[in-house]
Amino acid sequence: MAFADRVRLPSVKHVSFDYHHIGAANYGPHWRKVRQIAAIEVLSAQRLHASSDVRVGEVCDIAHRLFQSWKNASIRSKGSDYFEKVDLKTKLFELSLNVIMTMIAGKRFYGENIEDLDQTKRFREAVEGFFSLSGASNAEDFLPILRMLGMRGASKKLDHLAELNKEMTQKLIDEHRKAGGEKKKTMISNLLELQKENPETYNDKTIQVIAVSLLQAGTDTSSNSVEWAMTLLLNNPQVLKKAAAEIDAHVGSERLMQESDLSNLPYLHCILNEVLRLYPGGLLLIPHQDPSLWDEPTKFKPERFEGKAELAKRMIPFGMGRRRCPGEGLAIREVGLILGTFVQCFDWERIGEEFIDLTEGSGLTLPKAVPLDAMYRPRQAMMKVLSSLLT
Repeated sequence: MAFADRVRLPSVKHVSFDYHHIGAANYGPHWRKVRQIAAIEVLSAQRLHASSDVRVGEVCDIAHRLFQSWKNASIRSKGSDYFEKVDLKTKLFELSLNVIMTMIAGKRFYGENIEDLDQTKRFREAVEGFFSLSGASNAEDFLPILRMLGMRGASKKLDHLAELNKEMTQKLIDEHRKAGGEKKKTMISNLLELQKENPETYNDKTIQVIAVSLLQAGTDTSSNSVEWAMTLLLNNPQVLKKAAAEIDAHVGSERLMQESDLSNLPYLHCILNEVLRLYPGGLLLIPHQDPSLWDEPTKFKPERFEGKAELAKRMIPFGMGRRRCPGEGLAIREVGLILGTFVQCFDWERIGEEFIDLTEGSGLTLPKAVPLDAMYRPRQAMMKVLSSLLT
């Protein structure tokens, strides 16, 4: 039971609603309540199936924006063989954030068709500020006397971000409550319906806690996983080619990949397993590089999982037991769809001849030390489908 609890660091208090966040709460009645609500009302197979259109829509949007950017640049360069440069880290972070926020509140904060610019600005400040500080060490956590001396360091910024989080999530709840049945189905609207029947269990603070928990746990982790996957594919073009061939065979070039296609793409699943084996979604998750269990444990070899279901059982990239990540199903769907769509729609190359640096950066979600930039162009077979996204 001791391993199910969490250390109460002062810096965590600021951004976890006083340790009420799913990932920060100690094991007990409150943690069981919020985790159960998240697992059943947001992350169950039924809810994920219902929200599939959100993820497909956002992935289509990034494919559209990448194609539009390439098209504009290729017109200037006068060549269809032109490769355009893209900052994948930023694009992937924005995509993951849009997916989570559309599921939570029906709102997008990056890209086109942004509704409330002032709210968007404040929301970006809260989210980007949290992730920029999440990997920073806070001396106050280990030397409490610094707080008494007024030397608070990052905690002042975290205080500000905590207030922004509360303000923004409460505003989203109030907007849904005011709109009533006119608001499209989201996590907040579903929980507000349950609040009418059981106001004590589904109070506003509980809804805020679940919203922030999903936002903080489901954004950086997914975007980092896709970034690592693309890095490894760019360093191993033969794997990229094999993945593209599988998608061509099972999905074709007449439509974009859907979540329902994932079950027919075993090699793509092998790639996902291998990425999570090498770079799990959290700094404190168990690594899987024991040479007594894994052949060439530091090498990227998706083929190791082909036809070997027992190997996947050795993997626990989402933790285990009571604190196992409830968002595993969402992560596999989202990361698989993004990666599969990138492979299906575009040719990819490294910038230059050198292999991409695999150094890990600081942070709770194991980011790359050097953000990934890459070169891309639309695959010839997908030009018709991608062009249709512009209309």
